[in-house]
Amino acid sequence: MVKITYMSQLVKSNECHPLRSWMYRILLIAIVVASCTTTSFAEDKVVVVPLWRNKAVASGPINWKDTWAADTTYQEGDAVFYDGSSYYCNTGHTSSALTPPPNANWDMMAQQGDTGVQGPTGAQGAAGAEGPTGAQGPTGAQGPTGTQGAAGAQGPTGPQGDAGAQGPTGAAGAQGPTGAQGDAGAQGPTGPQGDAGVQGPTGPQGSLGPQGATGPTGATGNTGLTGPTGATGVTGVTGVTGVTGPTGPGSSLAFTNAAGPIAVFPPLSTEVTITSVTLSVVAGEELKIDYSSVVDFVTTASWSFTYEARLYRDATLINTHTLNASQATAGTQSIPTVGTYVDTAPATSASSTYSLRIIVTASTNITSASTGSNINMNIVKY
Repeated sequence: MVKITYMSQLVKSNECHPLRSWMYRILLIAIVVASCTTTSFAEDKVVVVPLWRNKAVASGPINWKDTWAADTTYQEGDAVFYDGSSYYCNTGHTSSALTPPPNANWDMMAQQGDTGVQGPTGAQGAAGAEGPTGAQGPTGAQGPTGTQGAAGAQGPTGPQGDAGAQGPTGAAGAQGPTGAQGDAGAQGPTGPQGDAGVQGPTGPQGSLGPQGATGPTGATGNTGLTGPTGATGVTGVTGVTGVTGPTGPGSSLAFTNAAGPIAVFPPLSTEVTITSVTLSVVAGEELKIDYSSVVDFVTTASWSFTYEARLYRDATLINTHTLNASQATAGTQSIPTVGTYVDTAPATSASSTYSLRIIVTASTNITSASTGSNINMNIVKY
């Protein structure tokens, strides 16, 4: 609620306000509107309206200029709203942020009243509809490699493979030395008489072995011919080497330190490659890409610009970083251009190129733009 209170003041030289009959109607409307815009209807607002001013007024109408602003030219007869009160300009001037109303150039017309009593809290509104799920955030950086786990238990032995084909008989090896005399075994049953074999050549005399224990006398059998010593069998085929296991976790670095400056503007809306790194990748491999440079804009007064730092994998755009700025003062504006992005290689490639391109998409009062002298990019593979 707005409360209006009239207040009388003396005037110089007893000069009465010549437009009093209609001026205060306008003032009342302006003051009520201004009061309503600065406080809620749940508050009491007291506004003091003077019926007489302390200075004679020209015959022209009062010009309502809304809220007072710095660096603005005001004429005598202008009226403004500032900090809860309204003021009348008695002398033409250009305002300054250091001397807002009230001052010698402004007469108070209506003073802000005290804040009214706090109204009761309104009823709780209905809950709004559930908003959509936000976009997936970028993949976090690769964590450190964990400690080596304990070796797993030995797996079971695989089934016996098929026997390989019999190789050709090798040449007879040299006669080995006679082994030590073993213990006499138990007498076995007499086998059937075999055919007499061809007498083989007498082998070289071996060294005399130690005297063995005397065994029991066996039954005398028929003396057969000594057969030739059989050839030594071939060595079995070596088994197939198992598959090599995957390479354990690790990382590698690729980088480039390019020299500038490189011109990026003019022309407008044209991509300019300022640096690139080429390396081999494996499908699913994660790559952390860091880049840094400076773009220097040469400007005249009241300039503005917008440009993008675009990161490409070969011909595919994978990340865009947009920057913009504006200012009234002319000069050279140095804008840092830095970024980090984690990419997952979509396929294995012996030669994949990551490049950084700059494109100026909007400009006002920009003479030229170029990179600084240092342009850096590095890629860590995990």
